[in-house]
Amino acid sequence: MSVTKTYLITAGSIPLLERGLRMQLPETRDSGRPAGPGTGVSSVNRAGRSLNQSGSVVLTHLENAGAAGGLFKGEREKISLMAGGLVAWELLTLVREGKKKALSLRGISASLIAGGGLSNLADRIIRGTVTDYVRFPRLPGLAGKLVFNISDFCIIGGVLLSLLPEGRARKDISA
Repeated sequence: MSVTKTYLITAGSIPLLERGLRMQLPETRDSGRPAGPGTGVSSVNRAGRSLNQSGSVVLTHLENAGAAGGLFKGEREKISLMAGGLVAWELLTLVREGKKKALSLRGISASLIAGGGLSNLADRIIRGTVTDYVRFPRLPGLAGKLVFNISDFCIIGGVLLSLLPEGRARKDISA
């Protein structure tokens, strides 16, 4: 498999994974769309299920009409344009990195950012909001109040990977 295909499959899998996980939320099982008004940043919180007894990970349901924890609420067009630009940039990076014969940290990073960004962008364009559903209430301060989705984790992971030095470790998959 070519390096480019590997990156594109990685990026393209993220929206599919996100959709599948979101379908497991009780409010979305029937139609794939969340219940509730979906306007603004409104925590429906019907699920509220804890994944463990300590409550350190909670499944909840939040429709985010803004970005990054509800910032820029009501600026859907601006957020969509910025996110679209970021996704396009990362896809161009995928193509550039895909010309190499080995996987690179930058290519993997771009795959994660593009896939997560594409998933959230598609939600925002199609439904007007992004569905977030994972919260870590035991984290201190604001971090314990934020609600995430898998795409957010991919974006965060991709950004963190992009900060690492490339080094010499590459995996040649051209054979």
